Amino acid sequence: MTPSLEQALPRRDAYLLLALTAILLVSTWPFFGGFTALSVAFGFWTAVGLRWWYTRHPTLVRRTSPDRVPEINISAIHVGGDLGGLVFVAGCIAIVVVSLPPLRWFALASLLMACIYAVVMVGWRKAH
Repeated sequence: MTPSLEQALPRRDAYLLLALTAILLVSTWPFFGGFTALSVAFGFWTAVGLRWWYTRHPTLVRRTSPDRVPEINISAIHVGGDLGGLVFVAGCIAIVVVSLPPLRWFALASLLMACIYAVVMVGWRKAH
């Protein structure tokens, strides 16, 4: 079975991604020169290895319906009630607070209210 023209030629988005990656590498070279070179080398060989593996072991995607596209849903990620879960949640909040400065006061107020709620709940459970 011969591939169609759309399958044989890469999408135009791939060229844009390649150009953006090249710009990123050139602009960060003065700061991360050696690290960037090693990252590109290992990234290339990792990509070759992953492609080699996928060619020999292709995955078959089963869709529940034709109009539903497989996606990563943050609500489906299990976060346990341990230190790993705390680090995950703290990291997500830090990313939001750094990227959206107007939400800093809201996040600070939420943190204060959460601490007050935690103290009240611990006190209530000790009393009952």
